[in-house]
Amino acid sequence: MRQGLHKLAPGVSWVHRHRGLTMDDLASCYALPPRTVTQLLELGDARVHARRGDVPITSLEDLPAHRITTLLPAAGYGLGRYPDLLDPDLSRGHQIARLSLLACGVPRRADAPSRSRDHAKEGEDGLYHLRSDGRMDTCDRGGTHRPPVRLRRERLSVRPESVPKNLRCEPEDRRWGTDSVAHTHRAPRMVSIVDELRSIQGLSCGACHKQLSTVIDHDHATGMVRGLLCTPCNVAVDSCPHLSGCPFAEYLNTPPAPAGIRYPRHRP
Repeated sequence: MRQGLHKLAPGVSWVHRHRGLTMDDLASCYALPPRTVTQLLELGDARVHARRGDVPITSLEDLPAHRITTLLPAAGYGLGRYPDLLDPDLSRGHQIARLSLLACGVPRRADAPSRSRDHAKEGEDGLYHLRSDGRMDTCDRGGTHRPPVRLRRERLSVRPESVPKNLRCEPEDRRWGTDSVAHTHRAPRMVSIVDELRSIQGLSCGACHKQLSTVIDHDHATGMVRGLLCTPCNVAVDSCPHLSGCPFAEYLNTPPAPAGIRYPRHRP
């Protein structure tokens, strides 16, 4: 077996088990010799792939049309990171299908602020609330929240100064610190797009939900804004070849941005 192909074993086993493809079908989908498919099935454990959740494709036609349009231009440079897995003699469709057997490099959760210092977390009221030592501090002049505000435990904890003023509970509280702009955009139109998107998806990245969003992401084919992402996700998201299950695929299939927002700097 060619060096590196063993990494495909869990994905091949998952497709064989859940889609009921024969050895010949697997060999055709992923441009692998039948003997190699047999060896991969002996090595692979479908449960390993299932724990990851990424749903592989068997051909480009598995993906929605807008995903294919986005993926194909990115594939030219995205596939170069896997020289041990992808044969340059393969068709682009075969290369992308084979790549879909692997997991995307979704960023890990950002380091949370220390529990001994102030940090902020989003509440069910859509505003961010100060916390310290694991407890929610008072954010209003009355001394307590009335009624109590429940925090969204799954959302990112962020440093107070990174929260825009319009998302702060009691923004005049000095513990919020200086009004640090937690994104890379400065032009008024870009800032207005950031504010609109943050009112919809909050401060966390729309794909990984583990980092602070810093960049407006848009579809390079259509020019339409898709959401706010952290920098690592913005670099990698268009190279995602999965059907669903992958955080990148879920984001691309159902972008958080409302329809009709055009990226001001898009050039056809």
